[in-house]
Amino acid sequence: MVDLPQVALSLLGDMRKDQVVTDTIVFSAAMSACEKAGQWTAALDLFSQMQTLAVQLDTVAWWASSICFHLEKPMI
Repeated sequence: MVDLPQVALSLLGDMRKDQVVTDTIVFSAAMSACEKAGQWTAALDLFSQMQTLAVQLDTVAWWASSICFHLEKPMI
């Protein structure tokens, strides 16, 4: 079985290494793959990277990060 979040993170890393512009769509797709696989910390790391790199945040990024934040740190 293919580990889609790992594939997405690897492709994102390769794109950045090769100086390919990584935009909102690329980051959001990788975040969504991580979120759906339960890899919440990885998705939140991507969200943080988007902010650091000044990549425009879209609805998908906000939604995925919100879900991951609440799942990683459940409210008591």
